[in-house]
This record gives sequence, C-alpha cells and structure tokens, in this order.
Amino acid sequence: QDEVEALYKRFRTLDRGHKGYLSSDEFMAIPELSINPVAQRLVRMYANVNFKEFAKLLSAFSDRAPRDTKLEYMFMVYDVDGDGV
Repeated sequence: QDEVEALYKRFRTLDRGHKGYLSSDEFMAIPELSINPVAQRLVRMYANVNFKEFAKLLSAFSDRAPRDTKLEYMFMVYDVDGDGV
C-alpha cells in the first residue's frame, strides 16, 4: 500500500499540468528512464500514460517482478512492428 501511494505521489509530481496522464516530456523527466537506451521507444509506446499504465510499466522494472514479466516487456519494446515475432 505504501509503495503504491509513493508511486502515485511521484506520478502526480511528474504530471505538471495535472491532466491525469504524463506527456512524453514529463515521462522523460524520470531520471532512471531518461538514461535508459530504449527510453525513446518506451515513450512512443506509452505516450500519454495514465497512473495505472505507469504503475504497470514500472512494476516490470522492479527487482521483484517475475522473470516472465520482464521478458514480456523487453519483447514488447523490441517488437517495433508489433507482429509478435
């Protein structure tokens, strides 16, 4: 519960316009993301991300995330044409 509340507080801080979603610029303001080599791809995939999508995305990068979840996200990032292959 505390982690979700902290994440929501961070989301609200990043959402400078209080729109309920993060723009590409706001999304890239996350230092951990901005240094990621696939950051631009993630931004395109999650343009205008709301809190639920934001939490789901960040959970895949958690140390506690199951390996299958991490692999699924990695595949989605690199599957640029969306064909599943």
